[in-house]
Amino acid sequence: VPYSETREHIKKVMKSYRMYKRLVQVLSEE
Repeated sequence: VPYSETREHIKKVMKSYRMYKRLVQVLSEE
């Protein structure tokens, strides 16, 4: 796997992970 593809994949994973954490935070506040 080329390095650039790995970087793009990591960016996607980090983005979805942040969205997931934000969702969990919002749900736990209610």
